[in-house]
Amino acid sequence: MDWSGVTDMITATCVGTFGIPVLYQPAGLSVLSIQAIFDEAYEAIDPQTGASIISTQPMIRVRLSDLPRSPGRGDQATIKGTLYRVNTFEPDGGGGARLLLQEIPA
Repeated sequence: MDWSGVTDMITATCVGTFGIPVLYQPAGLSVLSIQAIFDEAYEAIDPQTGASIISTQPMIRVRLSDLPRSPGRGDQATIKGTLYRVNTFEPDGGGGARLLLQEIPA
């Protein structure tokens, strides 16, 4: 198994173990049910200074092979009854990605 296969297997195990159900809708496509790791108050930290580099915001970690295409700005996710819009897509280089979210007011 090559490195990308190993990292995808690790991502699948983490999402399967720690993930929760998410209804994900890529812009222009149908809603699908996936598992994702949800962090309601994600905060990125600069590894050199330890300072926060972005504000606290919700985030999900997904397995890219669970999606029909790469996530994009404007995709939507319903998590625990709350609707979010994808603001930023950060691939991890190992078959997964971090999606930074913005809540869509009801």
